[in-house]
Amino acid sequence: MEITVDVIADTSGSMEEMGKRHISKGLLRYVNQLRQLTPTTTDNIQYRFFTWSDTLDRFYFDESGVFSVSTTNGNSNLEALSSHVNNANSNYCWIVLSDGCFSSTQINTFISNVDSDLRDRLFTVAIGADAEIYKLTKLSSKGQCFLPENIATAVSLALHSFNKSSSPIPEYNSDVSLSSDIGSKDDWDA
Repeated sequence: MEITVDVIADTSGSMEEMGKRHISKGLLRYVNQLRQLTPTTTDNIQYRFFTWSDTLDRFYFDESGVFSVSTTNGNSNLEALSSHVNNANSNYCWIVLSDGCFSSTQINTFISNVDSDLRDRLFTVAIGADAEIYKLTKLSSKGQCFLPENIATAVSLALHSFNKSSSPIPEYNSDVSLSSDIGSKDDWDA
């Protein structure tokens, strides 16, 4: 079975505060490394990466693990997120990196517009000390919201949300060589 994991990073204006954009960038790099280390021999797993504020826009990592995203602005448009989730097929799951700065009305609309079977495959990761964890649990699978240090668990549970009988612990391929040039050319404020 082919599985698609959409990793969606909130880039709304509130993500500019308190270093949240940098935390989100680090988590995106981490998930990209998990993608490189996790063997896909059993399942064909495709990772796709998106920024999200007013719309969802796909972006790509280059061979050295570098990516470029637009600056933070706008609002977290839950209607755009619900449209993205509703237009996916049955083999998709989502990991949303956000501070949860949206209104209760937007959350209620999202819940009413997105089928509960789809929301069972949506996982959130709270970004920032001021993250609205309670709001993020309302969007997420079975009321779960993960802290940034637990993103590997969120990825693992997302991958195994299709197969309830398999172990949620991924096996990693230690033969993959990763760039040792970490951070030397990063421009965090670009």
